[in-house]
Amino acid sequence: MEIKILIIRFSDAKEVLQSTPFLRQVRMTYPDAQIDFLTDKSAELLLKYNPHLDFLFTTESSRSFKEMSRIRKRLHLSSYTYIFDLQNNSLSKLLCLFLPGKKWGEKGKGLSGKKKEQKQFFPEMEKLFDKQKFLNQQPELYWKDTVAKPVVSFLKNRNIHSGYILVDTGKLSVREEYLNFIQDFLKKSNYKIVFLGAKRDFGLNMDENKRITFTDLRFNILEIAILINMSVSVLTSEDLYLSIAKALNIPAISFNSDISRILRNHKSFV
Repeated sequence: MEIKILIIRFSDAKEVLQSTPFLRQVRMTYPDAQIDFLTDKSAELLLKYNPHLDFLFTTESSRSFKEMSRIRKRLHLSSYTYIFDLQNNSLSKLLCLFLPGKKWGEKGKGLSGKKKEQKQFFPEMEKLFDKQKFLNQQPELYWKDTVAKPVVSFLKNRNIHSGYILVDTGKLSVREEYLNFIQDFLKKSNYKIVFLGAKRDFGLNMDENKRITFTDLRFNILEIAILINMSVSVLTSEDLYLSIAKALNIPAISFNSDISRILRNHKSFV
């Protein structure tokens, strides 16, 4: 019998990325199964090229009744053998209601079936549904070479190839200490700095410094991941970018950390 598995995870892009260790484990356990994933449209690029997936379903963040009905019909036609509900909230439970197949929620809470049956099906079930275990495991992120071309072209046109520091402050107001840190860093190192954003957003008075480049917010989330992958380290206030850096084994420091710790550790930052 062909095994069909559905994994459900909405939430934000960071949570979706952190669910990839679970996806990897399911594929290792069922190498020949059809594995599908249901997530938000905003997180689509983080899973689009994942080799462990067969199909990726997405929903709009508004999740209108019409949209949910459409998704539910598609899921019902697939006749899944097992459904892993990593979201485990009222919306995901409603989607799963009356769908065929055995269902499990976060932290091993069975949505159907007895606990004994769960253990027979998947001995590591409770451990796999441990959210903290997800955070401690290595997330995964994939793309194709064609996706990286716009990023490579952007850097090449600015005489940047790799080995730069990627800086992003997100919604965090740029404090004077951070700017002083960046200016001091430029004086003591030969690295170039690429800022995610426009110059006006940072208030930097370094027009003559040719080692600073601004992206003007022109990249999508997967292209930003490629920028992170080509850097030597990342300084950011965005939790998602920290998770991406972890997935790509790139050193990263959070702007949300105390500035004194950043200054104290900046030598090991690269």
